[in-house]
Amino acid sequence: MSLVRKENYYETLGLQRNASTLEIVESFERSKTFWEQLKSEHLTVAEEKIFEITNAYSTLIDPVKRNLYNETLDYEFVLLDGKPIDEDMEFAYVNYQQNQRKSYPEVLKEFQLFKKGLGQMLWLLKMTTAYFLFSLFLYSCIVLVLTFLWEQKEWEDSPIFIPSYMTITWIIYAILRKYYLIPKSKTKHNIPNQGID
Repeated sequence: MSLVRKENYYETLGLQRNASTLEIVESFERSKTFWEQLKSEHLTVAEEKIFEITNAYSTLIDPVKRNLYNETLDYEFVLLDGKPIDEDMEFAYVNYQQNQRKSYPEVLKEFQLFKKGLGQMLWLLKMTTAYFLFSLFLYSCIVLVLTFLWEQKEWEDSPIFIPSYMTITWIIYAILRKYYLIPKSKTKHNIPNQGID
């Protein structure tokens, strides 16, 4: 589905992002005067346009609101492969925003939390993979050393060797995950205490 990109507040007032307060006021007054003349001719589009420019003006004239708004403009949805969002993803975002009845900054905040959580999960997966590869390497080294020490390989026939090693490996991993990996991942990705446990 093809969507027309909605113009931002700067575009609504015909301004650049670095516009001064004076330029914002002048552009607003000029645009409002123009559209009010058309409103007197009973054009319904003029009322909508006056609403849009007033909304844009009220945001851009307030420094705090303007900074918050600029942050939303700096954000661009990207897929995991780094490519810009396609039209279907944009459509999904618009539907989500309408169904949840949330503003763009609220949806943006939720998405950023999701992105941090996803980053945390991927980091934990990477560390877990590294740990088990290391434990497999260690197991191979132990087998090699024991093979050289005991040529008759009696230890291989022991029914408790492999289960014992696996049990110890999992216990160490559980302790490592709880007391190091999860706290480290929350700190690394700046996640409050509500992520993976």
